[in-house]
Amino acid sequence: MGRSDPRRDAPQSKERLVGVVAVLPFVIMSQDPEQDYFADGIAEDLITALSYASNLGVVARNSTYAYRGTSKDVRTIARELDATHVVEWSVRKAGDRVRVTAQLIDAETGRHVWAERYDRQLTDIFDLQDELVDAIAARLRPAVWDAAAETSKTNPQRSLDAWDLYLQGMYEYNKHSIDGFLAGSELFTKSLEADPSFAVAAVRLATCWLMLAINGWRGDVDPWARGFATVERAYELDNNHPDVLAAVAATAAVTGDIERGLRAARRAVEINPQAFLGHHMLGAVLNAAGQPAEAIEALTDAWRLGRHEPFRYDIANDLAWAHFMLENYDAALAWGQQA
Repeated sequence: MGRSDPRRDAPQSKERLVGVVAVLPFVIMSQDPEQDYFADGIAEDLITALSYASNLGVVARNSTYAYRGTSKDVRTIARELDATHVVEWSVRKAGDRVRVTAQLIDAETGRHVWAERYDRQLTDIFDLQDELVDAIAARLRPAVWDAAAETSKTNPQRSLDAWDLYLQGMYEYNKHSIDGFLAGSELFTKSLEADPSFAVAAVRLATCWLMLAINGWRGDVDPWARGFATVERAYELDNNHPDVLAAVAATAAVTGDIERGLRAARRAVEINPQAFLGHHMLGAVLNAAGQPAEAIEALTDAWRLGRHEPFRYDIANDLAWAHFMLENYDAALAWGQQA
């Protein structure tokens, strides 16, 4: 039995990528703190949309948002995130108008590949997001642009009210607390009432219920049952969204539907090999399937990619369990202590 260092880096993803993009947090050009959720939501939508593009890695939201307010050089941030390109932003919202400035930077040279300013009516925000996806992806590779352009076809036009409620829900959800998950669940429910086809709102609602269940919350409803049912609703709405697939894999690991869980997790990794969540859920399902050696490979990728994720402790916990099943007790203890 050899000792394992929980802080070691995982091997790089085997997927051939034309680039890895890190979408940095917005700089908010106003004194209104209520614009935080709005600006965060635009960035999160863009991260999700770019994640659909084949051969383009996209750094997870929490990894990039760890750099909010930092004075670090863009090239330093890119090296720490294993990114080849960085997107910087600013946003100003005034009444029913929004101004967004964005620039794409080559991480190696620090050179601006592309920059643009957009002035739009707030009702045109979804068209603006599509423009941003096309503009960024087109600078990296035409094939990526073609794939990214398909995202608008897989995500039906949302109502502005539903989207705004979703952004408010994410602001609560990202607090990662019982109160945050409860407040988020109410807002995501209202978002789905405004737009019943909004798959991402459904999967966030499902995650709220599952996190409440895991953390022992007991209320008027069974959070496990509510979470499982809402995952299925999200899957019916969009069975090709990486976060939806990761949620399907998570519930499959709990319910013992191993075959479905493996399919969903592997598809999530295929869609965005740079996101930690798919690798984590793949490792969790492999653990549940009694395949700890294969689980360790997936979980070590998740550990590296999720270095700034609030749920990173759970990756270490799953690594401890995998090593325990292999009777690598020193390694299991090291990962357990890290968790």
